[in-house]
Amino acid sequence: MHGAASVFYRLFRKQYDALHPALQWLINFGFIVVAWVFFRAASLTDALAIVKSMFMMDFAPISSSITSAFALPGGFHPGYNAVYMMVWYLASLFACLGMRNTYEKTMAFRPTVANSLSTVLMILYCTLSLSSVSVFLYFNF
Repeated sequence: MHGAASVFYRLFRKQYDALHPALQWLINFGFIVVAWVFFRAASLTDALAIVKSMFMMDFAPISSSITSAFALPGGFHPGYNAVYMMVWYLASLFACLGMRNTYEKTMAFRPTVANSLSTVLMILYCTLSLSSVSVFLYFNF
């Protein structure tokens, strides 16, 4: 599958490179998801059935045990857990594609007086907070 994808990329390199980076990311992610089905399936027949249901959007209902992981604390609107799940997915997608990563931030970093002052204040606060008593994290684990 990887070889076929490499050949396909080389044939359509100009068109692929002209696409928006988010669309390139989505195409790569989709290919990887489909390829993992063939890698993990027990047989080729099972893999083809799963891929067919993926492309036909023929999914079973999402179980409440999955959507309950996205529930808001306090039980606000328990019937909307699937909606909250989609909001979290969209927010995560925005964080991955729309925000700068650590490398980009490091390349854009320029030392300033404000950066220096905030670093010194954080180090001072952390050093002073070492003298307070803290609860052992894994006490009753």
